[in-house]
Amino acid sequence: MIYTLKVQRQYPNKEKLYLFVIFLLLILSGCIKFRCTKFPDLGDGYRLDYDPVGDISILDTKNTVIVEGHVLDYSFNEDFIIASERPRSIFPECNGSMPNATSDMCDEVFRKSKFYQIYIIVKKKRLVLGPFNKEQYLLKKKELGIPEDLRLLSIEK
Repeated sequence: MIYTLKVQRQYPNKEKLYLFVIFLLLILSGCIKFRCTKFPDLGDGYRLDYDPVGDISILDTKNTVIVEGHVLDYSFNEDFIIASERPRSIFPECNGSMPNATSDMCDEVFRKSKFYQIYIIVKKKRLVLGPFNKEQYLLKKKELGIPEDLRLLSIEK
Protein backbone atom coordinates (compact mmCIF):
# COMPACT_ATOMS: atom_id res chain seq x y z
CA MET A 1 0.00 0.00 0.00
CA ILE A 2 2.79 2.42 0.85
CA TYR A 3 4.54 1.62 -2.43
CA THR A 4 1.37 2.37 -4.41
CA LEU A 5 0.93 5.74 -2.73
CA LYS A 6 4.55 6.63 -3.41
CA VAL A 7 4.17 5.78 -7.13
CA GLN A 8 0.97 7.79 -7.37
CA ARG A 9 2.68 10.84 -5.86
CA GLN A 10 5.52 10.59 -8.39
CA TYR A 11 3.19 10.31 -11.40
CA PRO A 12 -0.12 11.94 -10.48
CA ASN A 13 -1.18 12.29 -14.17
CA LYS A 14 -0.21 8.82 -15.31
CA GLU A 15 -3.24 8.53 -17.65
CA LYS A 16 -2.33 11.80 -19.37
CA LEU A 17 1.23 10.59 -19.76
CA TYR A 18 0.05 7.34 -21.37
CA LEU A 19 -2.22 9.25 -23.78
CA PHE A 20 0.61 11.62 -24.67
CA VAL A 21 2.99 8.73 -25.38
CA ILE A 22 0.39 6.96 -27.55
CA PHE A 23 -0.33 10.20 -29.42
CA LEU A 24 3.38 10.78 -29.98
CA LEU A 25 3.89 7.24 -31.27
CA LEU A 26 0.98 7.63 -33.71
CA ILE A 27 2.42 10.86 -35.07
CA LEU A 28 5.91 9.39 -35.42
CA SER A 29 4.66 6.24 -37.12
CA GLY A 30 2.67 8.37 -39.57
CA CYS A 31 5.73 10.49 -40.33
CA ILE A 32 7.88 7.43 -40.83
CA LYS A 33 5.32 5.82 -43.12
CA PHE A 34 4.97 9.06 -45.08
CA ARG A 35 8.73 9.28 -45.75
CA CYS A 36 9.33 5.60 -46.48
CA THR A 37 8.32 5.81 -50.12
CA LYS A 38 11.28 4.75 -52.21
CA PHE A 39 11.67 6.61 -55.47
CA PRO A 40 13.79 5.30 -58.32
CA ASP A 41 17.19 6.80 -59.06
CA LEU A 42 16.63 9.19 -61.99
CA GLY A 43 20.29 8.96 -63.00
CA ASP A 44 23.12 11.50 -63.21
CA GLY A 45 22.52 12.57 -59.60
CA TYR A 46 18.88 13.55 -60.02
CA ARG A 47 16.32 12.23 -57.58
CA LEU A 48 12.76 12.64 -56.37
CA ASP A 49 12.28 13.58 -52.73
CA TYR A 50 9.80 15.16 -50.34
CA ASP A 51 10.06 18.83 -49.43
CA PRO A 52 9.12 20.18 -45.97
CA VAL A 53 5.46 20.62 -47.02
CA GLY A 54 5.24 17.01 -48.19
CA ASP A 55 5.30 17.78 -51.90
CA ILE A 56 7.52 15.73 -54.18
CA SER A 57 10.26 17.67 -55.97
CA ILE A 58 13.23 16.84 -58.21
CA LEU A 59 16.66 17.59 -56.73
CA ASP A 60 20.20 17.34 -58.05
CA THR A 61 23.39 16.06 -56.40
CA LYS A 62 23.84 19.34 -54.48
CA ASN A 63 20.29 19.04 -53.07
CA THR A 64 19.25 22.00 -55.20
CA VAL A 65 15.56 21.86 -56.05
CA ILE A 66 15.33 21.59 -59.83
CA VAL A 67 11.56 21.14 -60.15
CA GLU A 68 9.67 22.43 -57.15
CA GLY A 69 5.98 22.30 -56.43
CA HIS A 70 4.41 18.89 -56.43
CA VAL A 71 5.57 16.45 -59.11
CA LEU A 72 2.48 14.66 -60.41
CA ASP A 73 3.90 12.56 -63.25
CA TYR A 74 7.39 11.78 -64.46
CA SER A 75 9.47 9.54 -66.66
CA PHE A 76 13.16 9.28 -67.48
CA ASN A 77 15.74 7.54 -69.58
CA GLU A 78 19.53 7.89 -69.84
CA ASP A 79 19.24 11.31 -71.54
CA PHE A 80 16.10 13.04 -70.26
CA ILE A 81 13.77 13.48 -67.32
CA ILE A 82 10.26 14.74 -68.01
CA ALA A 83 7.99 15.80 -65.17
CA SER A 84 4.64 17.48 -64.73
CA GLU A 85 4.13 19.48 -61.56
CA ARG A 86 1.62 21.72 -59.83
CA PRO A 87 3.14 24.69 -58.02
CA ARG A 88 1.48 25.77 -54.77
CA SER A 89 2.74 29.32 -55.34
CA ILE A 90 0.10 30.08 -58.00
CA PHE A 91 -2.76 29.65 -55.55
CA PRO A 92 -3.57 32.74 -53.42
CA GLU A 93 -4.60 30.42 -50.58
CA CYS A 94 -1.10 28.94 -50.52
CA ASN A 95 1.20 31.86 -51.31
CA GLY A 96 0.30 34.16 -48.45
CA SER A 97 -1.75 36.68 -50.41
CA MET A 98 -4.92 35.60 -48.57
CA PRO A 99 -4.16 36.28 -44.90
CA ASN A 100 -7.22 34.38 -43.60
CA ALA A 101 -6.52 31.24 -45.65
CA THR A 102 -5.82 28.09 -43.67
CA SER A 103 -3.59 25.21 -44.67
CA ASP A 104 -6.75 23.11 -45.12
CA MET A 105 -8.06 25.67 -47.63
CA CYS A 106 -4.75 25.57 -49.46
CA ASP A 107 -4.74 21.77 -49.58
CA GLU A 108 -8.32 21.61 -50.86
CA VAL A 109 -7.77 24.17 -53.65
CA PHE A 110 -4.48 22.51 -54.57
CA ARG A 111 -6.02 19.02 -54.73
CA LYS A 112 -9.01 20.10 -56.81
CA SER A 113 -6.97 22.05 -59.35
CA LYS A 114 -6.37 20.61 -62.81
CA PHE A 115 -3.51 23.02 -63.52
CA TYR A 116 -0.10 21.55 -64.26
CA GLN A 117 3.07 22.47 -66.13
CA ILE A 118 5.77 20.31 -67.63
CA TYR A 119 9.56 20.40 -67.37
CA ILE A 120 12.22 18.68 -69.43
CA ILE A 121 15.65 18.05 -67.94
CA VAL A 122 18.50 17.31 -70.36
CA LYS A 123 20.66 15.29 -67.99
CA LYS A 124 24.07 15.38 -69.69
CA LYS A 125 23.91 19.17 -70.21
CA ARG A 126 22.38 19.83 -66.76
CA LEU A 127 19.76 21.89 -68.58
CA VAL A 128 16.25 22.46 -67.21
CA LEU A 129 13.65 23.54 -69.75
CA GLY A 130 10.20 24.79 -68.83
CA PRO A 131 7.70 25.26 -67.47
CA PHE A 132 5.67 24.37 -70.55
CA ASN A 133 1.99 23.91 -71.14
CA LYS A 134 1.04 20.68 -72.93
CA GLU A 135 1.30 22.10 -76.46
CA GLN A 136 4.66 23.77 -75.82
CA TYR A 137 5.94 20.58 -74.22
CA LEU A 138 4.96 18.43 -77.21
CA LEU A 139 6.73 20.82 -79.59
CA LYS A 140 9.89 20.90 -77.45
CA LYS A 141 9.80 17.11 -77.03
CA LYS A 142 9.78 16.71 -80.82
CA GLU A 143 12.48 19.36 -81.27
CA LEU A 144 14.79 17.61 -78.77
CA GLY A 145 14.13 14.17 -80.24
CA ILE A 146 12.75 12.71 -77.02
CA PRO A 147 11.50 9.20 -77.82
CA GLU A 148 7.73 8.73 -78.05
CA ASP A 149 7.87 5.86 -75.56
CA LEU A 150 9.10 8.28 -72.86
CA ARG A 151 5.71 9.30 -71.51
CA LEU A 152 4.60 10.90 -68.31
CA LEU A 153 3.47 8.28 -65.78
CA SER A 154 1.66 9.02 -62.54
CA ILE A 155 3.84 9.18 -59.47
CA GLU A 156 1.03 7.53 -57.50
CA LYS A 157 1.61 4.14 -59.13
